[in-house]
Amino acid sequence: MRSRPSWRAAAPQPTSCPMATRSAWLYLSRMPASLYIQHAVQSVEKQGIDFKGLKVALDTGHGASCMTSAEALRRLGADVTVINDDYCGTDINVQCGSTHLEPLRALVAECGADVGIAHDGDADRVMLMAPDGTEIDGDMVEAVCAIDLKQRGLLAGDAAVSTVMANLGLTHALRDAGINLIQTKVGDRYVLEAMREGGYVIGGESSPAIPSSWSTTPRATAWSRRCSSWPLASAPASPPAKRRKP
Repeated sequence: MRSRPSWRAAAPQPTSCPMATRSAWLYLSRMPASLYIQHAVQSVEKQGIDFKGLKVALDTGHGASCMTSAEALRRLGADVTVINDDYCGTDINVQCGSTHLEPLRALVAECGADVGIAHDGDADRVMLMAPDGTEIDGDMVEAVCAIDLKQRGLLAGDAAVSTVMANLGLTHALRDAGINLIQTKVGDRYVLEAMREGGYVIGGESSPAIPSSWSTTPRATAWSRRCSSWPLASAPASPPAKRRKP
């Protein structure tokens, strides 16, 4: 059994909290992840969308999203089965999360999920997975989101932002939908700069192994990246998601 940091023994812990969430309670009054959960949920609800009836397999990679993603998805109505959602700071991304998709693929098959979601340690990257185990990379995600925004009249400038590493298929798919793809140097900082300069609402970056994309305003993007880097925070407001250890 791995050793825990020495400060953990001295910190007050709740007596009725599952072991996997006890470390989160240590940050209860210091890191308001609940604010980020509320922001994410309200952003979706304002569009008239919920996830009722959706079965989600989630791998949080022992990282920053272990007390945000599952709770946000549950509040939106999803049935969430989550793995690697305990946090101690010593095993982030170790054979799990968006860089190691084998555990997620097994979980998707085992629980019959409609979609699989895997985060990396600081939760600024996400990999999605179809029910048959097919990986859905950042270019695919950006294309779907941009076309949806265009159809709803919400795509500022009829443009999306990506990098010079974007798949040619993304360019063609967006072009056929009447969307201009603006390409920057590699790096999410350049994508965000282009979004801010042009007032665009969607951008993304995708490499063959680790995709990252988002659909938001530049202000919300900065807020999301700031919150997702916070270690952990408030306890879940609703019953804990079902847990399965790999």
